[in-house]
Amino acid sequence: MILSTSERQHGKPAVPVELQRRRILFSLSTGSRPAPMSAMAYIAFPDFKFRTKQGAALCISRTVRALCDDGMLTGRDHGYVITSKGREWVQAKKDKGDE
Repeated sequence: MILSTSERQHGKPAVPVELQRRRILFSLSTGSRPAPMSAMAYIAFPDFKFRTKQGAALCISRTVRALCDDGMLTGRDHGYVITSKGREWVQAKKDKGDE
């Protein structure tokens, strides 16, 4: 059975990218351990239940890649950590009262 694009997309989480980025950066700013991509998917989409960790990682991969390209995250051996630029962004949002 071949599914159309809209049928494949049905049920996938719909959270604005800016909110995904915000949730990930705020969460990683409080911890010191690297976070795997699948963990970041559960942070970005807290109300969604993924079937597999691989699916969760795939779902968030574009957002994480954009954060890495912007210099806010960097990859480590067992996941991703927030950079000083990412911490500055979080602090600026907190100072503005945009928690």
